[in-house]
Amino acid sequence: MSSIATKIIRNYDLITAASFFLNNKHIIPLTSSCLLFKHSNFFNNNQTRKMSSDSDWKSKESIYEFSAKDIDGNDVSMEKYRGHPLLVVNVATHCGLTKANYKQLNELYDQFEEKGLRIAAFPCNQFAGQEPGCDVEIKEFIKKNGVRFDMYAKVDVNGDSAHPMYKWLKAKQHGFLGFDGIKWNFTKFLINKEGQAIKHSKTNNQKDLKMIIDCDVSISHPHSTPNRYSQAKIGIGFNKKDHCYYLVIVRNKQNDRFRLNASNFVIRAETFIITNPKKMIMLKNIDYLAFDMFKRLAEKIRTNYQPLPAVPSVETILQCKLMPRCAVINNANQIKKLDNPILVNVKIEHVETLRLHHIDKLWSLKKLSELTITGCNLIKIPFALNRLKHLAHLNLSNNQIEEIPMWFTQEMRQLKTINLSHNRLRLIPYEIIGLKKCHILDFHHNLIEHFPSSLLYQIIRFPFQYSKIDFSHNFMRAFPFANYQNFTESESQCIFKIDSNPWKEQENYSFERYPFDTKTLYEKCLEIVFMNLKLKEKLFDHRQTPKQIYDHLQRVLFICNQCGRLKLRMGIIMAELSNNVFVFANRILNENIPRYRIICHDCFI
Repeated sequence: MSSIATKIIRNYDLITAASFFLNNKHIIPLTSSCLLFKHSNFFNNNQTRKMSSDSDWKSKESIYEFSAKDIDGNDVSMEKYRGHPLLVVNVATHCGLTKANYKQLNELYDQFEEKGLRIAAFPCNQFAGQEPGCDVEIKEFIKKNGVRFDMYAKVDVNGDSAHPMYKWLKAKQHGFLGFDGIKWNFTKFLINKEGQAIKHSKTNNQKDLKMIIDCDVSISHPHSTPNRYSQAKIGIGFNKKDHCYYLVIVRNKQNDRFRLNASNFVIRAETFIITNPKKMIMLKNIDYLAFDMFKRLAEKIRTNYQPLPAVPSVETILQCKLMPRCAVINNANQIKKLDNPILVNVKIEHVETLRLHHIDKLWSLKKLSELTITGCNLIKIPFALNRLKHLAHLNLSNNQIEEIPMWFTQEMRQLKTINLSHNRLRLIPYEIIGLKKCHILDFHHNLIEHFPSSLLYQIIRFPFQYSKIDFSHNFMRAFPFANYQNFTESESQCIFKIDSNPWKEQENYSFERYPFDTKTLYEKCLEIVFMNLKLKEKLFDHRQTPKQIYDHLQRVLFICNQCGRLKLRMGIIMAELSNNVFVFANRILNENIPRYRIICHDCFI
């Protein structure tokens, strides 16, 4: 172990975990990423202090005056750690550092528990959403990993909502680059037997320590038209030859470096302006948290702040390789290796062994904007997709998906294109129109029996929203009636397809649907709720409405052709044959398509 410690000190690798100075002769390092602590009064006893309210954290004198809820929801006072050295750490289940850190913490606890060491772990979801589960799921995870040290309920560690104890700890130990926020998962605070924070470690995060950022870069003259953006890595490095700092930009075919000093550059938003030589460097598709720290570092260099933080050498940055933006997956095991944070396009094709737990691994790809999963025999849309907040283009064609789930239209409102063709869909939910940004809907080759009337009215009201709607090769027997008087060919450029459906003649057409009558108590209550605007919105909320009620609503709801409102109780259904040519969505429909009108009970009587 002494050789590891020597290596740590030589390389100045002060990163993730903590090791403890248990006596004045030996330093026990945890791994090659340890922060070496030495404090002679670490095991000194101290007298008991009185407990007070956690709300006034600034007046606390020691950590023993705080309390927190454990993983089972019980209130626990930090007083239980009096007389013990304590390591406080914020943890996450899905972080890239999880496996190594939990292993290190378990080894540390096993080795020094008898000598008094205690570890308090606090799950936190503030860093890239890497602790999304509830306390029950976290408890199951730590049980599988053999964790024996104390685990607490999920908390925030940054911001106004941060736990008071973490506010107190950060005030005692200021963070990297003078910012008193915790930068990543598995940041550790070392507490002595007096209840005082004596040291803290910073996480092994390349973006924090090396300040090398993935982004798109455009380099041009300040007074000329900006050049095209290209993929790049940008970093601040130190050149040992002239003892100067440089802004280094690594691209596919060209590398650039610009000397930084007190007078030759300014930063405006995501734009560097280098005055000597005169260059304007514009950045986009950038991690704003990392770039904020990047700007702080650049400002310290510009003002010649002392002491300046350690940065990598220019040669180290120039050796960085650009990571690909796209990935094609042909094996389920390849998904586990997707640790590229800048991936924007992932294609999973013809992986018959693909399961939902494999797709759960995609949640860490925060910049993913285009996802294709085809030929994988999926039977439902994965719930993990709701964590991909930048996903704009979704292709789940050639699967076995049978329904669009309740949460989809509420959690995926950023989608611009949806392709669910060649599946087994039978029904399109009414709230599909809630996807306001979506302009392409592709549902061809499914088992859809009825065209959603809400979508039809949405097309007529907002003719420029959609560029393509495809319901061809389904099982629709008739088309809903709507008012086309003011809807002409010039008003929409939408490609509208309803070809190859088994249209029925008028005398053979019957509109089959679930009847709705207020004879039962359930239906009476449902109608009362539906008449209340605020309560009606909650009926489509997947967090509040049971799936059985939601499925029933989708089969009984309709839009009245008389009043144009969403209703439950029908008055009459009228079918007619479209003998006349009529224009719809830039398409002339003259195929004698049967159409039906539904008039609600209120309008009929």
